[in-house]
Amino acid sequence: MYKKHTEEEWATAYKLHMEGYDSPSISRLTRLELSEIKRHIRLYRQTGVWQTERKKNVRSTPALRKAAVDAVLKESLSYAETVAKYDLSFCCLKKWLRKYRHGGYEEL
Repeated sequence: MYKKHTEEEWATAYKLHMEGYDSPSISRLTRLELSEIKRHIRLYRQTGVWQTERKKNVRSTPALRKAAVDAVLKESLSYAETVAKYDLSFCCLKKWLRKYRHGGYEEL
């Protein structure tokens, strides 16, 4: 399975974060992308697991898509909380929200 970065790399990034380094400094020291650092650390805090492997392509049901979109819009959950709650990829959730904002539930 594809792994862009290892758990050790992410653990190093988290350790640096806990030592007080800011995200740009961590990015320079570890060669990890800045946006990825912020997102992975937030997900690790919420789930306690480093998500280093890509998620398998699984067809989602319309009910799951609707529930995830409702969690963000109606329950005011953050993207990270929703991704952790429904075990989704960050990119899928972003796409579903974009489709919903464009055409409502029919677009999902």
